[in-house]
Amino acid sequence: MAERRSLKQILARLKNTATGEVLARVANVLSGLHVKGYLVGGFVRDIISNRETGDIDIAVAGDGLDVARRIAKACG
Repeated sequence: MAERRSLKQILARLKNTATGEVLARVANVLSGLHVKGYLVGGFVRDIISNRETGDIDIAVAGDGLDVARRIAKACG
């Protein structure tokens, strides 16, 4: 049986990774814009399942195209 982990433990595992760096940049952009963002889709499934993931899916409450441009600029 798989070991049970809390979401906090799962996210802590990402802290010093490239994915964690991207998530931190995204969080900073969203915070600066006062926009809520939600991790969704395959990213969530893969992280919970302790699998590698090839993308990060984020839903935002706002103008998705504007937010995407700003995130892309912040991430280079």
